[in-house]
Amino acid sequence: MMRVFFDTELEDTGREIKLISLGAVREDGKQFYAEMAWKPSPSTDPWIVENVARHLRGPSVWLPRADLAREFNEFAGHDPEFWAYVGAYDWVALCQLYGKLLDRPGGWPSYYRDVKMLWEMAARPTPPRHFGTTHFALDDAMWTKELFDSLHRLNWFKMPPLMSEVA
Repeated sequence: MMRVFFDTELEDTGREIKLISLGAVREDGKQFYAEMAWKPSPSTDPWIVENVARHLRGPSVWLPRADLAREFNEFAGHDPEFWAYVGAYDWVALCQLYGKLLDRPGGWPSYYRDVKMLWEMAARPTPPRHFGTTHFALDDAMWTKELFDSLHRLNWFKMPPLMSEVA
């Protein structure tokens, strides 16, 4: 089992969740980042244009949906444990890469785990500083892993050890 910390940037139209970018980091430090060939439309929320679109890397990291799904599945591996920070929409956007929730890759769980819930249960200790770019999916995924690691070091919840602790 490998823990995979992930974040997406997406556009929620109220009828559709459009994946814009996907960033992830595994507990062993390996990283993944890709974007869809997304462009804002006249109806795109200005917040997304101001806070997300300006951080996108563009065509050099664009992947067609099928390629993104295949490459991310290879990255996550069999039997991954997914973690996100307030990740309900992120989880839906990730699973929709494969179709319906039931179409997700074999060995994948039907749910993700939420780091913010752990943080709140730990009485909201001071989180690590976010050194990357907020609303850039890879940087947000790395921060989510850092927050999880900081909570794990507090040793107040019982979980299997991190891979780095087993080696």
